[in-house]
Amino acid sequence: MSDQLKVDSSYQKALNGLLRIHQLFVAGKRKSDEVKRLRDELDEPFLDLTSEENRVLEGLSADLFDVEKIKENKSEENSPEVEQIICQAIAAREAGRLDESLELLRTAKGYEPFGRISFLRANIWRLKGEDQVAIVFAKHALDLNPESKQLRTTYTALLNSTESIALALPMPFASDSRTIKAPL
Repeated sequence: MSDQLKVDSSYQKALNGLLRIHQLFVAGKRKSDEVKRLRDELDEPFLDLTSEENRVLEGLSADLFDVEKIKENKSEENSPEVEQIICQAIAAREAGRLDESLELLRTAKGYEPFGRISFLRANIWRLKGEDQVAIVFAKHALDLNPESKQLRTTYTALLNSTESIALALPMPFASDSRTIKAPL
C-alpha cells in the first residue's frame, strides 16, 4: 500500500482522538475523565483500521510522546551513525517514501538538536496531507528554537493553510490562548 492512506472515517476519528489525547497529556490531564472517555470512544475506530493505518498511528503515538518529553535542544555532537540515519530519512522523504522516513527518524535516538527531527516530521506529515499533525511538530520545533525565523514562518504558513475546519483544538505548548482548527 502507498504512503498515502485512504481517507477513512475510522482513520480520521482515531487520528483526531490521538491528537486530542496528546493535547490533554501535555496539559497535565493524563488521568482525566476526558482521556478515559476518548480512549473508550477510540476502541471501535481502532478495530476498523487496516494494519498499515494501525502502524502509522502507533508510530505517530511514539512521536507525540517525544514531543511531550523533550523540552529543549541540546548542543551535542552526533555520531556518524545517527547523522547517516537523518540522511537516509531525508532521502526516503525526497523519494516519496514518507512512512519509511518517519520510521527512520524514530531510530535516530539521541540526535541533537531534536528540533530538527520535529521539523522533519512536520514536513513529512504536511507532505502526507495531514496538516493538523504537521502543526503539532512544527510548533514543537519552534518551541525548541524560538529564535528561528524559518521555523516561525513554516509554523505560521501551516496555521494559515489549514482550511478544513471541524474541530477546534488548543495549540500545544502555546504561549498564548489561540486555537488551531483541525480537520476531522
